[in-house]
Amino acid sequence: MASRWLPLSGVAFVVLMLVVVVGFSGSTPSTGDPAAEIASFYDEQSVRQGIAAFLLAATVP
Repeated sequence: MASRWLPLSGVAFVVLMLVVVVGFSGSTPSTGDPAAEIASFYDEQSVRQGIAAFLLAATVP
């Protein structure tokens, strides 16, 4: 019975990865940006980045 669900795990992985990358990651600051700008970005986007991190962790088999 479990072997019937195994192929769906690949589909679920791809769907969750696309949701994380396209839907939640957004445009992050580059490495050359000032530290204050990077800190401000993560301060403002903490919930969004937290959800993205949780969904990314959920894709791990």
